[in-house]
Amino acid sequence: MVHKQAAAGRSGDSSLSSSQSNFPHAAAGWELCSVLRRSEVLDAARNTVRIKVCYIMIALTLLGCLAMVITGKEAAKKDHTLLRVNEEKKAKWRAEAEKDQEAAAVKAQ
Repeated sequence: MVHKQAAAGRSGDSSLSSSQSNFPHAAAGWELCSVLRRSEVLDAARNTVRIKVCYIMIALTLLGCLAMVITGKEAAKKDHTLLRVNEEKKAKWRAEAEKDQEAAAVKAQ
């Protein structure tokens, strides 16, 4: 009989100790859950910021393209096209090359 009571006492102790040992695990589980929720909230906030930044970049790109089209059309009206600018640069370079050749010819004589 003593043996049964001792066994019962042990089983009672083990049930108390298991419930006590489960409490910190449960608290740790809730802490983990709250940490995961916080990280989910932070990830969601980061994602919304990333999306807003992308929208801003898209808007700025579209504004830049629109500005380039407008300035290009204004330059075309003034006949200040890229073709005209390149022709002027090449003519200037040819004139400088002719001057250099004349200067070299004068030194050679």
